[in-house]
Amino acid sequence: LDSIRESKDDADQVAQAVEFQADLEAELRKVCGELLELVDRKGEEMDGAVFFQKMAGDYHRYMAEIEAGKEKGGNPEHARNALDAYTRAYDLACNGSGDASGLAPTNPIRLGLALNFSVFHYEIQKKPAE
Repeated sequence: LDSIRESKDDADQVAQAVEFQADLEAELRKVCGELLELVDRKGEEMDGAVFFQKMAGDYHRYMAEIEAGKEKGGNPEHARNALDAYTRAYDLACNGSGDASGLAPTNPIRLGLALNFSVFHYEIQKKPAE
């Protein structure tokens, strides 16, 4: 879409690309919002708690990616929310909560969290060393 918009060869095609991108972004915001309402709960077990926090971070990251392409950097609230959710998930995965211990380093949910958190640091925060 960006290449079509930048080409400016065909004004109708550019207008369609801009409209299509706006529709896609609106649908993604709607779906992410609905999913965030669903995952905005705590799992009863440690796997569930970490998983739902990771998912919340993922959906906030998706919305932050949309906003990152906007002029003036968009709304930084989504990036802050993603960082908060990923940090909570990471703390739970490593340290546990109350009587429940954290997840094993080889646990697939913990590994997925590590991957997605690193993508967040690289793509959204522009901190590849994190």
